[in-house]
Amino acid sequence: WPVYDFSDQQSRQLMDEWNTYFSRLGVKAVGYGWFLMGVWGIVLVVKRKEGWGVGLMPFFVIPFGLLMNNTFPFNKFFDLWLNFDVMKEALRFVFNKFSTLLAFAVALFSSYALLWWLNCWRRWGVWLVAGMTVALVLYAKPVFFGHLIADEVQLAIPPDYFEFWAYMRQQPQERVLLLPMHNMSGWQYYDWGYQ
Repeated sequence: WPVYDFSDQQSRQLMDEWNTYFSRLGVKAVGYGWFLMGVWGIVLVVKRKEGWGVGLMPFFVIPFGLLMNNTFPFNKFFDLWLNFDVMKEALRFVFNKFSTLLAFAVALFSSYALLWWLNCWRRWGVWLVAGMTVALVLYAKPVFFGHLIADEVQLAIPPDYFEFWAYMRQQPQERVLLLPMHNMSGWQYYDWGYQ
């Protein structure tokens, strides 16, 4: 997501540290590894005919298909959905709506695959769990160095803002119009850094 950098007077990526970190091959390998382990968990659930797992598969299949909306062949189905005005509006920010469901499903099915591996290799179980824990910590490394919330979102609200609302509470209940109204969409950039 681009944000406007007031110091440079240009747009840049909001969480650029994460983009740089996730572009590393080892970090990508950990992410794809966890995803593939979730897929392996689905294969095990189907093979063993586990009713609970089959019932939870839509939490994996539907979000995955919608999040792959720019990849062939998923883009063809996604474009069909967008022919309906209701769906066009509903699927405007697909990632925000479906990434959590997919993360839940991957966690669930990869946990099932991990249990299968632990049953197959009991002797190496401690090392397997330790290795996977280290991999997850390394995957989320930017969180541990203060990059969970972007600096642009951590703003100090100026005292003028609170003074204005204290003044407005003393006024009669009327409508207020902010001027100049230069942007119909509501994307505003304030001089104190808020966007």
